[in-house]
Amino acid sequence: MSLAAVAVSSAAGLLALALVLRSMARAYCRLVAGGMLLAKWILLCLLLPAALLRGWRKPRRVPAARSPLLLLSGTALAEMIRTKQVTSEEVVQAFAARVAEVQPVLNAVVEERFSAALEEARSADRLVQSGQLSPAELARRLPLLGVPVTVKESIAVRGMSNGAGQVREAGQKAAEDAEAVRLLREAGAVPLLVSNTPELCMNLETFNNVTGRTSNPHDSRRTPGGSSGGEAALLSCAASVLSIASDIGGSIRIPAAFTGVFGHKPTPGLISISGHNPTSTDRMWSKMFTIGPMTRYAEDLPLMIRILANENAKLLNLDEPVDFKTLKVYFVEDDAGSIVSDSFSPEIRQALRNVLDHFRTNYNTEIKQMHLPGLSSVVQLTMPLIFIDGIKDAFHDESDPQKKKSVVLELLKFIVGRSELSSSCVLYGVLKSLVDFATPESTKKNIAEENAKLKEHLKELLGTNAVLLYPTFVSSATLHGEILTRIFNAHYALAFNVLEVPATSCPVGCDRKGLPIGIQVVAGPSQDRLCVAVAREIERAFGGWIKPPAVE
Repeated sequence: MSLAAVAVSSAAGLLALALVLRSMARAYCRLVAGGMLLAKWILLCLLLPAALLRGWRKPRRVPAARSPLLLLSGTALAEMIRTKQVTSEEVVQAFAARVAEVQPVLNAVVEERFSAALEEARSADRLVQSGQLSPAELARRLPLLGVPVTVKESIAVRGMSNGAGQVREAGQKAAEDAEAVRLLREAGAVPLLVSNTPELCMNLETFNNVTGRTSNPHDSRRTPGGSSGGEAALLSCAASVLSIASDIGGSIRIPAAFTGVFGHKPTPGLISISGHNPTSTDRMWSKMFTIGPMTRYAEDLPLMIRILANENAKLLNLDEPVDFKTLKVYFVEDDAGSIVSDSFSPEIRQALRNVLDHFRTNYNTEIKQMHLPGLSSVVQLTMPLIFIDGIKDAFHDESDPQKKKSVVLELLKFIVGRSELSSSCVLYGVLKSLVDFATPESTKKNIAEENAKLKEHLKELLGTNAVLLYPTFVSSATLHGEILTRIFNAHYALAFNVLEVPATSCPVGCDRKGLPIGIQVVAGPSQDRLCVAVAREIERAFGGWIKPPAVE
């Protein structure tokens, strides 16, 4: 059945739910969970068969990465450039060529700037050749001199596409760099391109009606996740080495897990979020939404965090060593899911056990199982995202910022195939309208209070010398279109946006399908260094970046 039918069924169910909620506020969470369960089964019945049919297709493979430069870390490339072992021009050319050969399979690029990047690379080489600054001085002042970076299209890069996958903003160019991009440029990095994202970043599948669908290099029939799926796909197949992306509900970490790379959601407030499309003036936006790095190699994470955090980096003590013998490691393994969400796959459970066994065996690390009931509450952890006001969505009237387009009219247009909006944006608009109508302020306050208690409990438990290991998602990458049937599993990552703590998704091997598995390392507020240190140890012990199968 078509997505239009899904929209009608979901809207009807949500409207009925809204009317009930209006008169039964006390039963809010239970009824919302019931509504989610109904929506889940509708989506399963209508979308899963089509997704499974796509799975019968033969996957396309990316070509093998030939240049050895593509297989080095950003840290190593920067060192080689400033010590004249290689030129920035050679590095940028290698990555530009790699992007060109994988793009037909991935469809991950929105717009490239190869010519401008090569000019900037030559300028970097001239600075190195001039001898004006020693390699040590270059490392201090320009730690990423000549190294290419890729950027999620929703993050502004001057002169590049910045429409966030919207038809109505197709071709829109950024007038200036986002603060994060500016800091990378000041560190010597060379922006290479902007990558695909779902419309307004509102989907766990990277698809929009402007650029189309991005595929996972491990299996082109599957999604790289969203909303930072373009960055994840490029990193995974060595078409990028360093990238910046954004995360409000797992949008960095889920794509990282699906593609076998590293993704870090920093402590909120440490890295500037200016220059992102969309944005919001709601105070909760800056608490839940972050910009952060994605990398192939864990050793690049502290360098990227230090540059992006700018003056705030001094709060993080990134160079302070972490003693795994005194570190406390908590874990959650027995989460069987709720009536809405799914339980973790056996292979993900085993991957978690393997990581725990490594720390226990090699460092005698104190390992404890954590029991936080609120951590598995889908409604409690998901609704704060829906409650955020002022997020630019597809229903804003461009002619008058104070007005919004009719959600009902846009839904009808979508049903008859006349809407320019993607399904996820239409359904978000419907859901947001119904939630705003049906949710009493007292219920919003109650949910906020419960999350505040959970946040404080987690903060006290983790302190300054403990981490929590937690699966990033319940499974490996899903087939294209299937992720909507598992949308309520996003709370396993979204939880740490709501709880305002840093989290790093790390690759920990593959499942029986040969697809990457990701585990999150969560730490207390401003303890990003613990996430990074544990991520580096996991990389050392379990191999880190997982290369996708390639055409030889």
